[in-house]
Amino acid sequence: DFYTLEMSRNAFFSEINVSKDVNGSSILINNLSAGEWWWRVNPQYGRGILDVTPAVESQNFTLEQRIGHEPIILTSPADNTAISALDVREGIPFRWQKQDGIVSYQIKLASDQNMRRTVAETAGPENWKTLLPAPEAKTYYWQVEATAVDGLPVPPSEVRSFTIRPLSGSVELIDPAPGETRDIEPYTSHTFIWRSEIPGTARFQLDRISGSNGEERSRIIESLVNGESFTAPLPGEGTYSWRIQILDQNSRPLVQSPEAAFTLRSEFSPPVLNNPKPGSNVSLIGSSALTISWDPAPGADAYRVVLKAPDGRVISRDDRAIGIIRDFTLGSSGGIGSYTVELSSIRDNPPAGASRVSSTASYRFNVSDFVQYSEAILLTPANGTAIPALNALRNGVTLNWSQDPPLGRYTVELSNGRVTRLYQTTEPTLTLDALEEGSYRWIVKSRDSFGQEAPDSGSARFTVSELPTPSRPVVTTPTSGEDIDMTGRRNLVFNWQTVAGADFYDIALYVEGSGSPILRESGITGTSYTLRNLKILDVGNFIFSIQARKDYEDVGVTRTSSRLRVPFSLSVNIADTAPTILTDELQYAQ
Repeated sequence: DFYTLEMSRNAFFSEINVSKDVNGSSILINNLSAGEWWWRVNPQYGRGILDVTPAVESQNFTLEQRIGHEPIILTSPADNTAISALDVREGIPFRWQKQDGIVSYQIKLASDQNMRRTVAETAGPENWKTLLPAPEAKTYYWQVEATAVDGLPVPPSEVRSFTIRPLSGSVELIDPAPGETRDIEPYTSHTFIWRSEIPGTARFQLDRISGSNGEERSRIIESLVNGESFTAPLPGEGTYSWRIQILDQNSRPLVQSPEAAFTLRSEFSPPVLNNPKPGSNVSLIGSSALTISWDPAPGADAYRVVLKAPDGRVISRDDRAIGIIRDFTLGSSGGIGSYTVELSSIRDNPPAGASRVSSTASYRFNVSDFVQYSEAILLTPANGTAIPALNALRNGVTLNWSQDPPLGRYTVELSNGRVTRLYQTTEPTLTLDALEEGSYRWIVKSRDSFGQEAPDSGSARFTVSELPTPSRPVVTTPTSGEDIDMTGRRNLVFNWQTVAGADFYDIALYVEGSGSPILRESGITGTSYTLRNLKILDVGNFIFSIQARKDYEDVGVTRTSSRLRVPFSLSVNIADTAPTILTDELQYAQ
C-alpha cells in the first residue's frame, strides 16, 4: 500500500534521523549534512495480503561537501557513435545535463581531438544546441564549457567523438532489431521503425515464420506507408520477420532492406483478481450469487477458478472458465467470514506443445453480510396458457405472482420476441391492457426498499390468439373474364356470397390499367350492389374489387379480409344496316 523510508547515521539504526512514508518508489530528501548515511525501505501491506512481512536490507552512502561546481556531463550524441547523414540533414542535435547556478554554456565542435580546428561553436543558457546542418561524412569532436553565476570554476566536459556516415541508399531496420525477442503486451500495438536514405513510399511487409527449420512463411500484413514508421497489432507468440521496400512513383522497388527476424513471447502467469478487491468486504444481501472477475493473463486460453469457504472447504470450482468473469452460487454453504479465491491460467497450445497450467494465485476477501431472498413464483397466467384475443382486449391480461417475504418493489419484464418492455409495480399483480396477438414471455425481478435484489423469477409464456378475420368474398356476377352486353340495359348488378362473421363489404370499380376508382362504396350490409349511374361507364375492360370487414366496436378494432379483384368487360351491339339519312321534310315530320 505504501513504503516507509528510514535514514540513520549508523548501520544499526539505533537512532532514526529521517522517516518518510512514500506512496511511489522515490523521494527527494533535502538539507542532508555531510558524512556517512545508512538507509532502508520497509514495504507496508494492508490486512489479508501477506501473513509474514518480508525482511528488508539497508544500504549506505557518503555525502561529501565540495567547493566549486561539478563537471559538465554530456548526454547525446554518445561517444564514438555513428550517425547517418540522412538523420542530420537539418543539423546535429547536442544535449547535456543542466546544472544549477550556470548562466551560460559554450559548445565547441571541431574536426580534431585537440579541439583546435573549430568547425562550429555557440553559447547560450539552454542545455541543448543544433549545429552543422548537412555535415560532411567524417569524424567530429565536441566539448561543452560553462560559466557560473557565483564565479567559481566549472570543469569542462569530456571530449566526445562521433562519425557521420555517408548516404549509401540503404534502408536500416531500427525497431524491432534483427534477432530481438519481445514480450507480448496484450491488447496493444507496436510501432515498427526504420531509416531510409532514399525518399519515397515504403512497402511494409510482416511474415510469420513456421516449420521446424523456419522454411515456411505466411504474409500477415502488407501496407504502403508514407514515412519511416508503421503501427500494427502484435500477433501471438512465435517467430516473425519484417522488411521494407522503397518504391518509385510507378510502385517499382528501388531498394529493399535486409530481413529482420524477431520473436514474440509472453510471460505465462496466473490472472489478477479485480472483483472482489483482495482484502475488501462484500455484502451479499438478497441474492446468493457471488461474481468473481479477474484481469486477462497474456497467453491464457482459459482459467481455473476455485472458491473456498472460511473453513477451507471447496464451495465451488470451474476447471475451465472461458472469459474473465464467473458467478458462483453459495446457497447453504454461504455465510459470514473470510473466503479464498484460487486462480490459475491454462494454455492449450503453447509453442512447446502440450497444454500447461500456470502457478496458482490465492486472494482473500470477507463476506460481512449474508442474507438470501427467495425468487418470485409466477402464478397466472400459467406457462403455456392461450388467451382469446377478445378477452385480452376487453379485460386486459392480469399477471399474478407471489414471494415470501414480499419485497414490495417489482419489475416485470415482458417480451414478444421483438420488443421488451419493463413495468414497475409495488403489488404482486399487474394488468396489461391492449396486448397485441402473439406469444409473450415474462419474468419478475424484485428488490427491497434498500435496493437489495432477489434472484430473478423463472420465466413463463402465454399466447394471445388472433382476432377472427373474415375470409375473402366470392363474387358470383360478373364472373372473371365475363363480357357483359349492355345493349338496352338500365343498370349493372354485382352479386357475391355471404362471408361468415363479416359485418360489411367494401367495393370499388376501376377501369383496367387505372389506379383511381370510378366507383367506391363502403359499409354495404347485403350481398348485392346495383349500379344505376351508367354514365360513368363505357365499353371496355374493368376490374371489380371487393373485401369483407368485421368491426369490433367495443374494443375499437377492425379486421378486413384480403381484397378480391374480378376482371370483366362491357360491350354494346350495333345494327348491321346503316341508318337512313332523312330529308328535311322527313326530319320535320318525325
